[in-house]
Amino acid sequence: MNALELKIPPVFVVFIAAIGIYLTRSIVPVNVLSVEHSKVIFYGVFALAMAIGITGALTFKLAKTTVNPVEIDKASSLVTHGIFKYSRNPMYLAMLFVLIGISIRMQNVFSPIFIVMFIAYMNRFQIVPEERMLSTLFGQAYASYLKQVRRWI
Repeated sequence: MNALELKIPPVFVVFIAAIGIYLTRSIVPVNVLSVEHSKVIFYGVFALAMAIGITGALTFKLAKTTVNPVEIDKASSLVTHGIFKYSRNPMYLAMLFVLIGISIRMQNVFSPIFIVMFIAYMNRFQIVPEERMLSTLFGQAYASYLKQVRRWI
């Protein structure tokens, strides 16, 4: 187990990436991307992100299991219904959409770098360790779920 695994709350990772996107736009104002109506697109993508994230969190709450991504070992049940039939990580997918929305709004060619870094970090230091723990907790049921549902979408 790596020292960074399951240590930094994903919301903080999104915040760091969003700040990076914003600062890159401020420091290197290369507006190669000219997206008309970027504000409207941002709000649409942000609304989609909120819907996905809230749906995932509510599904966990209704299943009476932890929504805390740093304490996966406290998961009391394997949630495979609702939005979890389509994504194993809808809350992380929602965070990704927030970053995509910010990236579109900032219209900076360097923004996707932070999105790729977010995905790489989340896969390596959050999702893979979670999957390891959930495999231990839920065994064959989780192994079957892994085969049926994709990690992101």
